[in-house]
Amino acid sequence: MEPNFMQHPDDVRAMIEGIEMIIKLSRSKPMVKMGTRFHDRPFPGCEHLKFASEEYWKCCLRRYGSSLQHQSGTCKMGPATDNTSVVDAQLRIHGIRGLRVVDASVLPNVPAGHTNAIVIMVAEKASDMIKDAWRMPITPLSS
Repeated sequence: MEPNFMQHPDDVRAMIEGIEMIIKLSRSKPMVKMGTRFHDRPFPGCEHLKFASEEYWKCCLRRYGSSLQHQSGTCKMGPATDNTSVVDAQLRIHGIRGLRVVDASVLPNVPAGHTNAIVIMVAEKASDMIKDAWRMPITPLSS
């Protein structure tokens, strides 16, 4: 998968605004009082640009920007009549018999925290739906 990080100007602008806000916050009275300071060491590969300029931050973001690998929301849930949806409410892939998507890609929004617990919940629900489809009794592991 090629996520094309920092390829759209809006993404770059949003990140630069975030960086500028963090720098401003780091220079606020309460932060200075606590002894915090912004380290202005240039990133390797971007030293040729004026430090903290827009071009400098663009260079840093394009060289070092990445994901925490918690992609989600890439397999939209919806009716088969919605040509932007991938799975139905039972997590079955439209047009493919016997295949479901059971991971973070079915989440409609990126969660604020780690995806592990949410994906476990999706998997548990999917296992219940599969058992129900096969009419298998669902018995809890413990009472």
